[in-house]
Amino acid sequence: MMNRAILTPKNGSVDEINALLIHRFPGEVHRYYSFDETIDASEQSVMEDFLNTLTPNELPPHELLLKKNCPIMLLRNINPSEGLCNGTRLICRSFDRNIIDAEIAVRHHIEKRVFIPRIPFLPNVDENSGFPFKRTQFAIRLSFAMTINKSQGQTLDYVGIYLPQPVFSHGQLYVALSRAKTASAVRILIRPVSTEQWEKMRTVYTSIKDITPNTRNWKIKMIVAEKSPKRISQRTNVKYQNLTLFDEEGNRVHASMFGTDIDHREDTLNIFQSYYISNAYVKPVDSRADDNDLIIKSIIARNLTYPPAPLSSVGIREIVKNCDIAELMKGLQPMEKLKIWIEAKIKVIDLDQVFYYMSCIGCNKGTGYKYNESFVCIYCKNQGVCKPRARAYVELDDNTGKIAAIMFGEVTEEAFGCSTVELMENSGEEHQPYIKNVVDKLSTKIWKIQVYADPDKLKEKRHKHFNVLSIEAMEDERNAGSSS
Repeated sequence: MMNRAILTPKNGSVDEINALLIHRFPGEVHRYYSFDETIDASEQSVMEDFLNTLTPNELPPHELLLKKNCPIMLLRNINPSEGLCNGTRLICRSFDRNIIDAEIAVRHHIEKRVFIPRIPFLPNVDENSGFPFKRTQFAIRLSFAMTINKSQGQTLDYVGIYLPQPVFSHGQLYVALSRAKTASAVRILIRPVSTEQWEKMRTVYTSIKDITPNTRNWKIKMIVAEKSPKRISQRTNVKYQNLTLFDEEGNRVHASMFGTDIDHREDTLNIFQSYYISNAYVKPVDSRADDNDLIIKSIIARNLTYPPAPLSSVGIREIVKNCDIAELMKGLQPMEKLKIWIEAKIKVIDLDQVFYYMSCIGCNKGTGYKYNESFVCIYCKNQGVCKPRARAYVELDDNTGKIAAIMFGEVTEEAFGCSTVELMENSGEEHQPYIKNVVDKLSTKIWKIQVYADPDKLKEKRHKHFNVLSIEAMEDERNAGSSS
């Protein structure tokens, strides 16, 4: 297996071939998911599903599917003196939660057993992501197939060359043809697919619920029901716009568009018009989700036009009870973080806490500078102005249990019904009646709350709070009933 490979020009074709062959490869599949973090935690709820769909060059995928004895390739120089170099091919021998046991299959260290750990990656920011993020994953990918460029310097007994589109240059074709020892060991498949043929091959669905992560070549018609105003992310200055879509069976889909996509679609994306979504990346958040609560949480709309165009990320929301959170955390994979929705009241226990802190407007980190004072942030290294940022330590109570949480920024302002500046101006003992009035109004409402937690940090003494990522006021009837 290690003396043969399929070569193709683009990473997209490599991923398709590797995904096909790993499912046909004998043995039990082992799944490893990366943890993708935005640099600012406040962006995590909006961007995480989108980040999961990205696989920038030289980064491992979000989902690694591996089986015993399958071929893999290193993507980083981990320990060159021991043979663990970028491009080294290995064979998987066994799997642990945080370590992969592999055997080097090429060059001077052939048959040497090594352990591969998870490591953090910081991809370059470009037009495909729009903001910085960190991915923690094993520095490998399957190597049934590889790009022609990645095969340079290797000699193989058998080579298959797959060309669904032309090579970039004559030199690239030469590299592919010269990887085998003899001409008889090379096979070439040229099979371009036109846009018209590709459209005919797609299966048309009427319900988003019928589309799974394994569905291929699909499309579905959606209706645009709502378009929010354009907004700017505080952390990254990336422009985004939220949409609400419905399929033909009435299943609701929340979507977001980013950057230049918003301007490009402004004249063509209209309320109550139908559009086709094709080959989106589908990711269910929890397989136990109720069929009556299939609300698709996040579709990143890139190149949305009419007729068909792709969207790229979906997930499913489920309301979790506080009493079940401990069990959910026990079932998480190593380094996996918890992100769930609950329905609860928000209670402020300590009225003497300070409901704001002075921060850098670029990275939201705390600083000792004064309001509106200019300074160079020691964290993000940018010149900025010091501004107050809301913060509140609260308790989330859903009648099945209580969890300690912390709210920041716009989430705190929405819950308290006032601005950060108002909280700052009404701090101190003389303003206790104002704070008590705000808190009393807050505690009478029931909210849908998205919380986030790092199980490893929760074990530490200084990290005992869940992070509230977003909140939504419940229906008026529910809140009216809770306050009566």
